[in-house]
Amino acid sequence: MTKVAVLSDVHGNVTMVQGASFKPFIPLMITAAIYFILTFGISRVLGRFEKKLQQSDRKMI
Repeated sequence: MTKVAVLSDVHGNVTMVQGASFKPFIPLMITAAIYFILTFGISRVLGRFEKKLQQSDRKMI
């Protein structure tokens, strides 16, 4: 739910920058890069956390 709200807010800001700068492609690429970096980083961190949880589950069995 938060993701949708943040993306709509970011998209609104990108639209304002596009209108002010008359360069439609650059703000979208910057936004896409930021979104990719955040989602990639979060998925890596959660992947490591999940591996640690699996290891602790194996020790309990």
